[in-house]
Amino acid sequence: MPNLNVYGRKKFRPIFLRLSPVQEQILRNNLDIFLKNGFDFTFNDLDDRNRVQMTSVPNFIGIQCGINEVEEILSYLSESDNITDTNYRPEKVLKGFASKACRKSVMVGDQLEIKQMQTLVNRLAFLDKPWY
Repeated sequence: MPNLNVYGRKKFRPIFLRLSPVQEQILRNNLDIFLKNGFDFTFNDLDDRNRVQMTSVPNFIGIQCGINEVEEILSYLSESDNITDTNYRPEKVLKGFASKACRKSVMVGDQLEIKQMQTLVNRLAFLDKPWY
């Protein structure tokens, strides 16, 4: 799932975020994680009240994310001592991935060609926990 892309949709009007100095620093230091999740920001260091503006939000499979997901990512990053996982995804996005994966799965009654069946069985052989 880490290689799946979530693209952002530009906002007509930026959303001003009220972040603590610590949250703002976490955001700046981990901007790549937010960009990977479809968020984009501009920073105005001259304005104390509206320093951070969200200019792009992810829109994935009809799921729109916003401030709650920014707060979720910030919370995750602030609780993580050593951030090595740059593939973090908000819960809402993970549910969208799962939904998309289920719709593309093989269903009971689907007619498969012999080659498709062989490929499916070969892939199942490499699963660690196929019952999950």
